[in-house]
Amino acid sequence: MLYWRNREVAKSFNDIVLIVFALVHLGLWIYSISMYSNQELSVCHIRDRFFMKCYVFIYGAVIIGGAIILLLYGLTALGFKLFVFNK
Repeated sequence: MLYWRNREVAKSFNDIVLIVFALVHLGLWIYSISMYSNQELSVCHIRDRFFMKCYVFIYGAVIIGGAIILLLYGLTALGFKLFVFNK
């Protein structure tokens, strides 16, 4: 009920939460890359190095893939909007 009365406020709040969530994930990925490039990791157990390498690559693929999907959705929406306005 509250959502239907204040749709614009709810949408803005959802957008802010999603942006903060994406920034936290990006920060964690950058932190994991800095941990992976740390010199102390070279003396760690091989299992820990393998886990960190998998974490960096998989998390990076998720972040880059998500950014590409959002870019494609944005370009599609922009193209559709331009198509409608030109008609």
